[in-house]
Amino acid sequence: MTGFADSALAHRRCRRKIVGWDCNAPDPFPGYGGMVGLGQDAAELANGDWLVVFHAGYWHVSMATPCVVADETLASWRESGFRDVDAPRGGRIMAVRSGDAGLTWSPPWTVYDGTWSDAPVGLTRLASGDLLLFVNQQASWYGLAEAPPGHLPVNTRIGVMRSEDDGHSWSEPL
Repeated sequence: MTGFADSALAHRRCRRKIVGWDCNAPDPFPGYGGMVGLGQDAAELANGDWLVVFHAGYWHVSMATPCVVADETLASWRESGFRDVDAPRGGRIMAVRSGDAGLTWSPPWTVYDGTWSDAPVGLTRLASGDLLLFVNQQASWYGLAEAPPGHLPVNTRIGVMRSEDDGHSWSEPL
């Protein structure tokens, strides 16, 4: 971001928590378990504001429930702390904005809440000023050779969303 490249210690000045379960937390939603931050990215907007996007849900991949997972995979996840949760739409993409070079941040808001677990994997501002947000979408099944009946036919896909108004509104993922 502007102004931070001047110092070898620049990262120390800007390193602080801006959102979390205990700091500027998202408003509760079905399936939110306090997990924020996976897949985060940031962009400086044309007006100098900073926009940070992130995943929010119950796990690093917050699949919509009910989910179908291979037994051995589910057992391994549970050993790592995975728990049963009611998440009818899975994880979502949220954002915060700063207009003062990161001193203060807006409350989190929802950028995209699809039927899959959605997480940002890249954010960039084009020369036109438009923003592109690359999105990882995880279906509600994992570790199986093919989709179970009634589930989306592919397990994971990457999409891209576009904003023409500095992140205030976004297209659907393509």
